[in-house]
Amino acid sequence: MDIWATLGDMMLLLATAMVFGAVAERLRQSAVIGYIIAGVVIAPIISSDDTLQAIAQLGISLLLFSVGLEFSFAKLRRFGAGPWILGGLQVAVTLVAIMAAGVGLGMTIKGAFVVGAAVSLSSTAVVLRALQDRAEVDTLHGRRALGVLLFQDLAVIPLVLIVSSLGGDKSSLQISVEMLQQFGVAIGLFAGFYAVNRFVLPVFLAGRFLSKNRELPILFAVVIALAASWSAQKLGISSALGAFVAGILLGESRLATQIRADVSALRTLFVTLFFSGIGMLLNVPFVLEHPLRVLAAIAAVVFGKAVLMSAIGVLTGQRPRHAIALGFTVSQIGVFSFVLLNIGLRESLLAQSTFDLMVAVTIATIFVTPYLVILGPQIGQWVERKLRKPTMQRVREEQEEHEDEAEREKQRQRPAVVVMGFGPAGRAAAEQAKHDDCAVTVLDLNQLAVIEARQMGYEAYVGDVNAPQVLEFAGLDKAQAVVVTLPDVGAAEAVVRQVRALNPSAHIIARSRYHRWAPHLEHAGAHAVVDEEISVGGRLADELSRLLHPRMTEDARDEHGQPHDATTPGRPAGDAG
Repeated sequence: MDIWATLGDMMLLLATAMVFGAVAERLRQSAVIGYIIAGVVIAPIISSDDTLQAIAQLGISLLLFSVGLEFSFAKLRRFGAGPWILGGLQVAVTLVAIMAAGVGLGMTIKGAFVVGAAVSLSSTAVVLRALQDRAEVDTLHGRRALGVLLFQDLAVIPLVLIVSSLGGDKSSLQISVEMLQQFGVAIGLFAGFYAVNRFVLPVFLAGRFLSKNRELPILFAVVIALAASWSAQKLGISSALGAFVAGILLGESRLATQIRADVSALRTLFVTLFFSGIGMLLNVPFVLEHPLRVLAAIAAVVFGKAVLMSAIGVLTGQRPRHAIALGFTVSQIGVFSFVLLNIGLRESLLAQSTFDLMVAVTIATIFVTPYLVILGPQIGQWVERKLRKPTMQRVREEQEEHEDEAEREKQRQRPAVVVMGFGPAGRAAAEQAKHDDCAVTVLDLNQLAVIEARQMGYEAYVGDVNAPQVLEFAGLDKAQAVVVTLPDVGAAEAVVRQVRALNPSAHIIARSRYHRWAPHLEHAGAHAVVDEEISVGGRLADELSRLLHPRMTEDARDEHGQPHDATTPGRPAGDAG
């Protein structure tokens, strides 16, 4: 394959995606629509099928690496056992139902399994964006949907390994042996990247070395993504799965927040390549020749998944309105499904026509997801009204819902404080905020400081506070107060301006090591500046007065209490750290 021809095709694809994405935004549509259309337009003029497949596979691998970075075992644990029950039942029931339907329509058992596995998965990124746009992430069905989606993301690993083992004309014993081999290879790959993440990454990017070399996290993340894809391919498993596993492990590291922020600039490239690559896989002539078949498949998938998930929700004790809202929220087919479908086509488990049909259905369900998120709660409320439950049961359920909402509201109203830097000054500020029942988040580039902050019970992340993505991840938009303890005035001034831009309502308290720097921080937007020179000078004066006039000082203490630290005019006293 000519490397220059491939680069030329990729350049043409990205340029076309940029144009169509801009047009889509101009028409108040998602840029993703433009990216897919660009792929459809460019596919006929790509130099070869090998190039088309290579670009699509690269886009899938890079996007799944970035999705893996966002995956969090901590979030899954916080949801409790619910996601494991709901998610496990949803994946199993959907897979079996689709398999039965596929076999009934004349598919082989292996092909039906591939389609069932693909349909059982939903799109975490698309659903999360739709829920955020409607401020429904904290609703009952929103939280349950995120739990189910996180479980699905984890379930994709065994599903990919199983589908990879089904290729060829093998006996049940041979399939079982190959499946065990696939799992063994995957565990070895997982262990290898865990070792790199656990022992190499902290040393390579720790402390001051990290702060002075901002390019290294980006380079390291890209190398890990490509190395994971290459290693998985060489070991005979899905390259996309390797990238996803590497992303999960890197996302669990102490440097995850900073790496997410640095890689976010590349996420646009990943998303563009992915959706443009999917557009290239869409067989437009097939869709035009079989429009009714495609529409029927789309309706069957969306409403079939919604009904199954709703039934599971009701059987596990949810109110019908919440169960139905959850069902429609996760009723699309996700981006991981393309991995399964590609493997199925490559291993001759799927006919080309089935692959073309499933690609069209997947793209369509992703497009309609925002509307399904709106439609689900409305249908749920309508159905619940029609059911006319007994009065006492309805009153009890409504009371439980109000109590749950009140608890969420209480958590939302708890003051949030972000402390930047966890030296002596930052530690004192965090302790005071914790004493005042505030939710405290600590940001620092020093790994040891972050570990100490977590041991003290704070949310703490390794991250450069100059990166907007780090501040957004730390919840700056919800913070009532921000404490900037950075000793360097240039960095502190830049951070104050960044905070003012991202959250104008936050009250900013900044530290100034020298008196001459205080006006700079005030001008940048700090509401209060603690001047170390004046604070220390006032403390020195107090100590000197106590030495020279012990009786007077003691009398003053008895009459007026402890003297305050000196501060610059108009600024509150504080610990200079």
